[in-house]
Amino acid sequence: MEKKHSPLPWSLGCDETIKIRHGFDNSIAGIMFTNTEREKLPAEANAAFIVKACNSHYELVEALKSISKNTCCDTCQEAKLVAKAALKKAGEL
Repeated sequence: MEKKHSPLPWSLGCDETIKIRHGFDNSIAGIMFTNTEREKLPAEANAAFIVKACNSHYELVEALKSISKNTCCDTCQEAKLVAKAALKKAGEL
């Protein structure tokens, strides 16, 4: 049986912990930190990175698959546009 993750998109929430969640109240993971800015800032950055990577994973994989199989494009320029669109949606452009 294939294990399935919680539905996307995921988002961040914050109270005593930084939470990765789907929907409003559905917590997926919590990142604990002491109440110092020195520990909170990297914890928030790590959580944001996890959410961004998970939310963009499937679209980036599909774009790369179509480019690698030459099913998306006839030219390198078209492949570049497919890649750029996926990267833009992932927030990298």
